[in-house]
Amino acid sequence: MSESLLEAFRVRPELRKGIMRVELLSSSSGEGLACLTYAWPRSESFVHEELEPLLPQLAARGVVANARKQWLVAGEDRLVQVNTVASRQYPQILMPNTFSQSNLAVNAEMLKWAAEQTSPRACGNDLLELCCGNGNFTLPVSANFGRVLATEMDKVAIRNVAECSVWSGVTNVTCVRMSAAEVAQALRGDRTFRRLRDAGVDIKSMDFGTVLVNPPRAGLRREELEAISGIDRVVYISCAPRKLAKDLRRLPEHRVTTAALFDQFPFTSHAEVGVVLERG
Repeated sequence: MSESLLEAFRVRPELRKGIMRVELLSSSSGEGLACLTYAWPRSESFVHEELEPLLPQLAARGVVANARKQWLVAGEDRLVQVNTVASRQYPQILMPNTFSQSNLAVNAEMLKWAAEQTSPRACGNDLLELCCGNGNFTLPVSANFGRVLATEMDKVAIRNVAECSVWSGVTNVTCVRMSAAEVAQALRGDRTFRRLRDAGVDIKSMDFGTVLVNPPRAGLRREELEAISGIDRVVYISCAPRKLAKDLRRLPEHRVTTAALFDQFPFTSHAEVGVVLERG
């Protein structure tokens, strides 16, 4: 798809004019999607004249032109990735400008590891997930818990997790738009949140034996560390091993019991590391 797109840019000046960024997404079934970010909005005719001809040329499911306050689409603006964990299938919506794991083959191993580390025998009780994103880990590990409270600030991601929960028949996951600081306040009882009440969540009744975090490269912020420090079991999946080491020092009551390395980006210094921490 990338070579075909480069060729299209070469021969079609209007397509490449003002281009700032290109994002290519693919699913394990071979479907593809391209998102072209421009410095300024395009005309409405841009879809018919420029984007629609790209669909067969790229053999893509969809092509999106994105600019400030503009979202033009030819075909679809999303892909559905299906992950199989413990013989059960979990759909996941992949969209431009929304984080998703880059290496789907390695991600499948990460999901298998996370499911094994959160087996009912190991954990039980309820799960708190901070910054759940598009639900990459949320649904595949949900079968290991009584209830799952997944929090995220991205409205689109929350909607997508809820949609995928319905598709896969998962009924024990509630996804709420909350920051880690707000979660910490709710856990302490400092504030009550209408968003939790509207979602039917009584956070005081939940027995969080495990928390799952998969933070960005910057690692965990102070409020996120505060939210997880009182939970006995932490499953921490990191894309920045140096930041992970720093965060582990900031959780002195927890010790590492299990660790795994996933080579998401071969031939680079980047790596995904998963650790399980136990308190006490």
